[in-house]
Amino acid sequence: MGKPFTAPCRSGACRLGMACAGLLLATAAAGLMFAGEAATPARAKGLEDLLKAGESAESADRFDEAGRLYREAAERFPESARAWASLGEYLRFYGHDFPASRRAFDRVLALPDADPLSRAYALRGLGEIARHEGDTTGAIALLDRSLSAWPLPDTHRSLAHLYGTRGDLRTAAEHARKAVDLNPDDPIALLLCASHEQRAGRLAQGRADFEKALRIARLEPDGSHAQPVHCCVLYNAAGYYGVRDDREGALRMLEAFFKTPNHRHLSFEEVWNDPDFATLRNDPRFERLLKANP
Repeated sequence: MGKPFTAPCRSGACRLGMACAGLLLATAAAGLMFAGEAATPARAKGLEDLLKAGESAESADRFDEAGRLYREAAERFPESARAWASLGEYLRFYGHDFPASRRAFDRVLALPDADPLSRAYALRGLGEIARHEGDTTGAIALLDRSLSAWPLPDTHRSLAHLYGTRGDLRTAAEHARKAVDLNPDDPIALLLCASHEQRAGRLAQGRADFEKALRIARLEPDGSHAQPVHCCVLYNAAGYYGVRDDREGALRMLEAFFKTPNHRHLSFEEVWNDPDFATLRNDPRFERLLKANP
């Protein structure tokens, strides 16, 4: 049995949109033991060193290096659910290679000793793939299974987005708040809550959530930032502005989003149909911006 995984708390909390980094942090917080994984101390250290190095590379936007490290972890430690979950999320979110990502997540679920966090991340990743493929019913079922394995704030965020696109804004708001309850310093969850609070007329609470998210992410209200900011922070900040019908703010934040190296995880149709941007659809600048960034 492996020793509990420990990882230092990272100052870049805006990176929590990445399930790879989220998995490492969550396992540290839970103090989980990992049956069947890297059974000797030397192997355990080798695995943890690779996963932490991959996380560090992600944090610095060195995505090719991160992918190499996660692949090495899965190849050297094929018994590790965490290695396969991290590789699967990298392939989904950064590589946009859904068949390879699905295979990695399926490896997690096939491991008899897979820890519940890795199972939860794998199921969440499979749910995100189903959403991208247009199967919202299947996506919700997979995300519900993820929550049954372990209550991840990431999964509640995914469900908030899915229910929002289906027009079930009450359920979407409930999942956004549950994500914040699980991780009050998750800027993406805070921004989701801010949009729903704004929509419900709780303007002061929405503004407070928005401002807290920007402080955590070190993001200025105009979208400028001195260090890397996760693309999902920029996107959801634009969504808050959109719900407020602040078109200038929404467009500025979307421009910042499209400058990030990984904005292509959202298609033209997904952004266009996002209910947060309903007021922008009759603004020709919105359509031009989306068409300029396919």
